[in-house]
Amino acid sequence: NLFSPGAEAILGYTPDEVFGQSTRMFHTDAELARHARELGCDPTYVSVVRATGQLPPGTARTWQFVRKDGIPRTLSTILSPISDDQGEFLGYVATADDITDRIDAQSALQKALDTERRAVKRLTEIDQVKDAFVSSVSHELRTPITNIVGYLELMMDGVYGTPTPGQLDAMNRIDLNSKRLLTLIDDLLTLSSMESIDQRRRRGQVDLVGVLERAVEIVRPGFDDRDL
Repeated sequence: NLFSPGAEAILGYTPDEVFGQSTRMFHTDAELARHARELGCDPTYVSVVRATGQLPPGTARTWQFVRKDGIPRTLSTILSPISDDQGEFLGYVATADDITDRIDAQSALQKALDTERRAVKRLTEIDQVKDAFVSSVSHELRTPITNIVGYLELMMDGVYGTPTPGQLDAMNRIDLNSKRLLTLIDDLLTLSSMESIDQRRRRGQVDLVGVLERAVEIVRPGFDDRDL
């Protein structure tokens, strides 16, 4: 006997279309079954309404209503029993707020957060794989290069015959670049360990002239015969 303008705006029905009908018309079987499970009552509309009406006054429950056009809306609903002056039960009055947009926004936010968590987890896994790869490759590279440096030292010491001045110069360059490669491998291992644990960075003075001289020796074969 009461269908407010707010209910008309939310559900799309006119009072004449709903008077004489059961409010069961606004709910699907699945929604009714959900409330029956949560309230622990029989899965009938009357049982659900009675169980809802026996909740503490002002208790709001989230109901999904179906509009006249078939579009579902989510309402936070308070169902209160009403009585006459003699205390005789007359029926129920339902008041509700349409929280569909808020629920949709919360759902979208939750999906975005879940997506972000999955992305962070994936990036963490990638970092772990990268660290393991760098560590493994670095160790694998160190062994053959160490062997190269070892045999090179034997050759430079004349174990396999006295090298000529040109051969000795070439072997010195090979030795220099092999040791540079070992330094790069050490740097990779150091970088990997610094990313995985909290290490303080050590600061100190560097002989820049020495750095440049080593750099020149590394690239010298490429520009010895060029006008640079």
